[in-house]
Amino acid sequence: MEQRASEEQWHAINECNQTYDTIFYYGVTSTKIFCRPSCHSRTPKRENIRIFTSAIAAENDGFRPCKRCKPDLSERPESTLINEVTQHLDLHYMDSITLEQLGEHFHVSPFHLQRTFQKLVSISPNEYLTRRRLEEASQLLLRTDQPVNRIAKTIGMPNAAHFITRFRDYYGLTPKQYREKQE
Repeated sequence: MEQRASEEQWHAINECNQTYDTIFYYGVTSTKIFCRPSCHSRTPKRENIRIFTSAIAAENDGFRPCKRCKPDLSERPESTLINEVTQHLDLHYMDSITLEQLGEHFHVSPFHLQRTFQKLVSISPNEYLTRRRLEEASQLLLRTDQPVNRIAKTIGMPNAAHFITRFRDYYGLTPKQYREKQE
């Protein structure tokens, strides 16, 4: 059911109040996009806001979900975003990936991505990527007889000296020592 925003709902939208996320959604008639009250997109004009009791009601009225707050998803948007980012990093660990590229790919600012990732995963996206690469390297060291410099390039760390240093910091052994110990 569509209605105009009450004073309380208007304040919730203005303050990006997460408390109201499960209570109502708001659609913007000028863009035909609907959001959660906690969405950090630009606050629309009050006269352009329509209130909905569910995401389905907003969609049925011709509004599409916001790409930033993803009101059509049942999980909190932040956990959904981070799940998507970690899946992306798991699949593309061998590529050169910057925080700016991740932010652009997932349509969020690099600062927001860094802060949210750190909050939910307890490490930065860069550290997650490095750990993912090192874990893959440990498997390659055990399953193949490839030289260390080739493994480093395969996992996306073309500087072998840097790779060896990071591997030793993470596992407490150099790649060569790790391979020899596991045999």
